Amino acid sequence: MRIPPRPVIGPALGQATVQEAVAAGLVAACEAAYDGDSAGIQAGFEVAGEAGVQGIRDYIDAGIKPGNSPVTISGGWVYNRVAKKGVSVGGKGFDKPMYETGELYESFDYEVKT
Repeated sequence: MRIPPRPVIGPALGQATVQEAVAAGLVAACEAAYDGDSAGIQAGFEVAGEAGVQGIRDYIDAGIKPGNSPVTISGGWVYNRVAKKGVSVGGKGFDKPMYETGELYESFDYEVKT
């Protein structure tokens, strides 16, 4: 359907500021482990997880390119290469990125297990 890729996780976590924030949490967890502080280990992993999630959400907030095509918004006819004919598709009816509807934005989370 010629849907352009919109990678989110890799580019978001690849940003230097996000990597530094995640690393700071992991360093704190390692230092706590060295000291035998299990609560500090948990807290360090929480910091790292939250930094990762927030980095992804900030990346989404900045706008994922490319934007929605006109057919995605209002619908229309597209050519189905498999069936070798035109197909009518319904549009989603609005131009809001997925994060504004909550479909993508809220799907990122983390869990620290003990």
